[in-house]
Formats: sequence, structure tokens, C-alpha cells
Amino acid sequence: MFENQPIGTVIGSIKARDPDAGQEANIIYKLLDSNELFELKPSGQFNTVLLTNKFIGDLQAKNSRNIFELSVRAYSTSASGLHTDCLIRVFLKDSNDITPILPKSFKIIFNNYKNYFLTEKSAYVPVYDPDISSNLTFRLLDSIGKQVVDLDSKTGKITFKPILNSNNQINVSFIIGINGM
Repeated sequence: MFENQPIGTVIGSIKARDPDAGQEANIIYKLLDSNELFELKPSGQFNTVLLTNKFIGDLQAKNSRNIFELSVRAYSTSASGLHTDCLIRVFLKDSNDITPILPKSFKIIFNNYKNYFLTEKSAYVPVYDPDISSNLTFRLLDSIGKQVVDLDSKTGKITFKPILNSNNQINVSFIIGINGM
């Protein structure tokens, strides 16, 4: 399920079967865990209920989890009181509802001398995303940037290319695109 769905959004259905006949084949369902996020509602189909959410908002901020485990018990309405428990996992998909923080522009300043060139990742795109499961990707959008730096598409780490290995002062501007915001 995606976070921030309206209250009552159907996440899935649960159906059990009782081999008894007639009224004794009816099944009653119950969530065993104290649960403020999900509930079971009648589906209108025999022995089937719907699992729905009863919370709207950023579930990650509320629980800092991406998987919710729910225990459901299916009771037979026969006099024997038989029941079966099952575990249901609800996987939360992030909608990246918290806007990442990124400056309008930024500068990378470094001192370099020929043959003493920085060869490791030396800078990074200064973006901060408070959404813990965000999936930002980075890419260079112009040819000038591609000539002077390498950009790690997953981390935003910047590595200078050997073309910058000189005693000359070099000023370069380039554009970085960020997806997933």
C-alpha cells in the first residue's frame, strides 16, 4: 500500500473456508493485535473481509517501518469454537511526501597542483532528504559537467576528472538533475 492513502482504502481481502454446512460454515474474523492503523470490514461476500487502513498521513513518520505484521484470527461459528490464526504483512510504499532540502546553487572550491590531483570522491551534491526511504537519483544534464566530473547516480558523490589536473585556475558551471523528489 502507498502511504497517505485515504482512510478506508482497501489494502486486501481475507477469505477462509469452513467445511461445515449451513450456518456453521460462517466465519468471524478478528485482528489479534491492538491496532490503530488497520481494521477489518465486511466485504459483502460470504466468509470474506476487507483489510483497510484507518490512518491517513505519513506512516513512516509514525512508525519508521516499511512492513507491518498483523495477526488475524478466523473463528468458526460452530459450537466447537475452532479457529485459525494467520500472519498478514502489509508493505508500505513511500510517496516521498517530504520535500528534500536542496540549495538553489552550490560551489565546489578546491586547490590543485599539477601531478597532485585529487583522485577519490571529493565532493557531493548537498541534498538532504528527511524521508527515510527516499530514492533520489542524480545525473549531469550538460556536456560541460560530463567533461570535468563523474557523478555517482545513486549517492550524488562527485569525482573530478583528470582534465582538471593543472596549475591553471578553472571555473566551470554545470547542471545536475535530481529525480525522486
